[in-house]
Formats: sequence, structure tokens, C-alpha cells
Amino acid sequence: MSRVRGQDAWPLVKFAPDPVVEEMFGRWPKDHPAKRAGAIGFTGDESIDSIVRDYQRSQDVR
Repeated sequence: MSRVRGQDAWPLVKFAPDPVVEEMFGRWPKDHPAKRAGAIGFTGDESIDSIVRDYQRSQDVR
């Protein structure tokens, strides 16, 4: 967050368990190769910074 939004963004970040999210994604493998996705043209995000920037654009946040 600080690289994308500056140090003042840290109070916006909350680290807390979310049972709903854990139930949906907690059992997924963390480093699973997405060979079939790549074969049909999907690509991964280049970095966590790019994910944050994409979210900002989708929410019209600057």
C-alpha cells in the first residue's frame, strides 16, 4: 500500500481472519501452476502493486 498510496494508507488496511474468505479460498494451493489458464490466454498479475492499482482504477480511487 505504501508504494502505491503512501504511508498514510496503512490505517486503511485491516489484518483480520475472515471465515467466509477462508472457507472459499483457504484450501486452495498457494503456488498452483495455471498451465491450462495460460494455454487459453490468461496471464498472471505482474505484482501486488499492479493488483492494488487495478483495484483503485475499478473503484475510481486515487
